[in-house]
Amino acid sequence: MIIGLRHTDARTFQLGIQQVKVQWQPTDDLDMNLDLLYTQLESPGIGVAQTNYHRVCCSGPGGLTNIQVADNNVVTAFDLPNYTTEFLNREQKADTNTFAIGLNTVWQALDNLELEADLAYSKAESTRDNYVSGS
Repeated sequence: MIIGLRHTDARTFQLGIQQVKVQWQPTDDLDMNLDLLYTQLESPGIGVAQTNYHRVCCSGPGGLTNIQVADNNVVTAFDLPNYTTEFLNREQKADTNTFAIGLNTVWQALDNLELEADLAYSKAESTRDNYVSGS
């Protein structure tokens, strides 16, 4: 009979992982493996947006002043009065929990007949800015 147990705890961006693996082999013909996994992710997020605009007034085309044009008719410089830049900084976090379990069984029923079965279940839930989704 073989029984194994492993526990891990890792942290990446406040990521918690709990993992358990159990193997049971009561005979040479029967081998069963159970895997459990639980993860918890707390992910802070920051979003940045920039908006640029100017008020078109009465001076020059499109409000441009001091327009400089090179010999090849390419605009090389200009002034843009009444130009405004806005920045928006938004924090947005996402928390996710995942649970998964799986069972694998291999049975050597006869010398020329091996049966294998896999069963699994998983569930994940995520919360983002008070928005909850699940599957």
